[in-house]
Amino acid sequence: MNDHAAPQLGHTLARHFSKVAKALTLSVALAAAGASLARAQDAVKVSFLPTAAVAPLFVAVEKGYFKAENLDVQLVSTAVATDAVTMAATGQVDVGTAAVGSSLFNAAARGLDFRLVASLAIHPAPTTITPLLIRKDLWDSGKVRSGADLRGQRVSTNSPGGSIEYKLALILQKYGMTMKDVQGVPLGLPETLNAFQSGGIAAAVIGEPFATAALKRGLAVMQVEDSGEMVGDIGFSLVYSESFIDKRRAVGVRFLKAMIKAAGDLQPGSWKTQENIDIIAKYTKLPADTISEMSFPAFDPQLDPEKYVDSMKRQAEMHAKNGRIGPAAVAAAGTITDASFVRDAAAP
Repeated sequence: MNDHAAPQLGHTLARHFSKVAKALTLSVALAAAGASLARAQDAVKVSFLPTAAVAPLFVAVEKGYFKAENLDVQLVSTAVATDAVTMAATGQVDVGTAAVGSSLFNAAARGLDFRLVASLAIHPAPTTITPLLIRKDLWDSGKVRSGADLRGQRVSTNSPGGSIEYKLALILQKYGMTMKDVQGVPLGLPETLNAFQSGGIAAAVIGEPFATAALKRGLAVMQVEDSGEMVGDIGFSLVYSESFIDKRRAVGVRFLKAMIKAAGDLQPGSWKTQENIDIIAKYTKLPADTISEMSFPAFDPQLDPEKYVDSMKRQAEMHAKNGRIGPAAVAAAGTITDASFVRDAAAP
C-alpha cells in the first residue's frame, strides 16, 4: 500500500462507519417511536359482571376490536351488577356494564355523574335469559311447580331492586302476590348454583348461562310459562361516567364503535360460532357446551338505548311498588339516556 492509499482508506472507512452509525441511530429512533405509539393507546377502565348479558364486551376484547380503535380496555370484574353505576359515578371506572334496576334509577335521582349511553342484553322470547328455576326435589315432589307455589319460599334474587327481582315481581304479580310474599335471598349468580345444591333456596330467577348450568347439573327444573315474563325488556346497559363524557368524548365514541361491531357478531342465527362460544365460556368460567345450549340475549344491532326507554319506565314503576325507589327515581328512568354516542359511532 502506498503512502496516499492509507489515508484514503481511512477516510472511506470513517464515512462507512458514519453511515452505519446514522442507520443504527435511525433504527433506534424508529423503534422508540413505535414503542411510543404503542404506549399512546387510550386506557379505558370497564366494570363487568361475568354473564352473557354483556357478551359484546368480551367479544370486542378477544377479537381485537378495541385494539383496532387504539384502546387499551382494562376490565374490572364485579360480583353484583348494581356496583357498576356507583363505580362509574365515583370515577373508579370510565364505563360500567350496569343492570337496569332500582340502583340505576336511584343514582339518577340523586344526581350521580353518569349517563346510560347504550343498550346491552334485551330479553328474548320465549323464556328470556333469566328463567324461573325450581329446585329439582321440590319440583319432583310437586311441592313447587310454578310461581303460585312460591309464597313463603326462599328465592334467589341476585341483587335487591335489580332486573332479576323485577322479573320475579312480574311472576308473583300473575298470582296476586308481591315480593313481600317470598323470602328474597340476594346471591351472586355462581353462588346461586351452590344454593340449589345445598338446598338453601327453593327457586331462583337466574341469568344465563348459569341457568343452563343449573339445568345441566340436574339442580333445578325450568318453569317455562312463568319464564316468559319480561320478553322484550332491557336487562343490561352501558353507562359512562360524566368525566369520561366531558373530557374524552372521542374515546367514548371509539369504544362504542368496537362494541357495535361485536354486537354485529352476536345477532340471532349467527352468534353460535365456536369462537364466540369459547370467548363467553372464558369470561363466565362455564363449559363451552353450556354456552352453546343456553338461551342467548338479544342485542340491538346499534346498541340503541332510546328504543328501551318505555321498558325502563315500566321497570321503575314496578320497583316503586316494591318500595325500592321513590317518585323522583321513577321520573328519572325516562331521562338518563344519551343516544348521541351510538349515533356518532354508527356514522360512516
